[in-house]
Amino acid sequence: MEKLTLSCAERVDGVIGVYQHHETRCAKSKSFNCYIQYHVNVVFLIRGPTKWSRTVETLCSLSPCPNRPNCVSSETTDPVHFIEPIKFPGSPADAWAVLKFFLQSLPRTHVVEEVGWYLRAEAKSRIFGFVDDVEFVMDVRNGVLHVRSASRIGYSDLGVNRNRIERVRKMFGGLHPT
Repeated sequence: MEKLTLSCAERVDGVIGVYQHHETRCAKSKSFNCYIQYHVNVVFLIRGPTKWSRTVETLCSLSPCPNRPNCVSSETTDPVHFIEPIKFPGSPADAWAVLKFFLQSLPRTHVVEEVGWYLRAEAKSRIFGFVDDVEFVMDVRNGVLHVRSASRIGYSDLGVNRNRIERVRKMFGGLHPT
């Protein structure tokens, strides 16, 4: 691994926290094999290149957009897919809690994965039940949420993914009117 940004390092800390919990569990069970497996996993997580280093890489960036107009991302340079990251007020932890609460309040939307400062949700369309993937990565240093929202199937989404991210942006904008 090259340089880690602060926000990436914090996401990695979240994964290491899971391993620390595993270490505590191993210490209680006094299983030598469990303890060795923990240390092997942590070394691979930090040193790479292994499946663990790919996990860390995943935590540090969003999935790329496919070559279809039904995706938006704040981490792409392609103008068709680009959307600005979302600025958040207050502390990262508060913004993260607000984001999760807001996503869970949306109809047919549920959080399916959360690791450190990375979150992935699934949103289903009302009529046909098509699934869209919505991802967020917290950039603590710059005070923004990087975002990606994409349809799993089809070509066009008629702007649904861009509108979804703009609703999230509007919600955060309402927290600190300018």
